[in-house]
Amino acid sequence: MNKASGSQLQLLKKSQIIRTLNISSREFERKLADGLIPMPIVWISDNPKGRRWHPDHIRQTFGIELAK
Repeated sequence: MNKASGSQLQLLKKSQIIRTLNISSREFERKLADGLIPMPIVWISDNPKGRRWHPDHIRQTFGIELAK
């Protein structure tokens, strides 16, 4: 696990990450679940009704703090 060691967190929309990495949404989800999305990148949902990550969940899963 990478720690956010004083570096700024990049807050990106999921679509930005998918475009940047040139991968499908499903592949993104798989890479995120496998811990392969490079940290510290925290994504926010493009769809307001879509799944969101609670800051506590991100902290527990990735060991990083969400930018306030």
